[in-house]
Amino acid sequence: MNMVKGHQYNLIARHPEESNKLNKILAAHQMRRVHAQEIPLVRSLAADLFDFEPAPVEVLAKVERWSHLSLLVRVIDREITGFLAVIPLTREGHRALRSGKLTGANIQKSWVASQGAPLEAGLLWGMGGKTVRDQTSIVSSLLSLWNNLYPGMPTYSRAATRHGLRLMKRMGYELVLSLPNQPDLWGKGAFPEQTMSKAEYQASKKKVA
Repeated sequence: MNMVKGHQYNLIARHPEESNKLNKILAAHQMRRVHAQEIPLVRSLAADLFDFEPAPVEVLAKVERWSHLSLLVRVIDREITGFLAVIPLTREGHRALRSGKLTGANIQKSWVASQGAPLEAGLLWGMGGKTVRDQTSIVSSLLSLWNNLYPGMPTYSRAATRHGLRLMKRMGYELVLSLPNQPDLWGKGAFPEQTMSKAEYQASKKKVA
């Protein structure tokens, strides 16, 4: 196991202003939040773009319902041409991810940071686009979201494809965790070798409440 060294950081609040800022950033890239009825279309697009099976529709739907942030889509001429899937993680979710327990399909509600709750990390679950232009816009929107809404927050992704691995390396991700029968976990940002203690977490919650 290869652990990336870093320093302590504060939890980030999912505050009321987040929604408006998020929508403005997405609109600049011709993107928006997914509608519930579109989730099967997003999964179908992911299955067409990748050579592996995406998470089931039921899993995608419940994570989106818990987070109100997980699935973002690019829409051109009323057609979904790309998507960005992210999971805001609580302290419990961060620990589950770094220990290898969180694999995607087994996501639990306590691991997902809901609206108004503090989050400790973010997981890039997947992204893709039909054209190079779609792909470029989606990557740009991701970087803008992290830089403007969640600066300094540790972020993670798994290298499911060679292209994805190359992209993560270009974005500055480093190897965090390597386990048998799982894609390697990569991360970037100011994340420590171990997550916060319970006392530190409760103190941070009070600061962002």
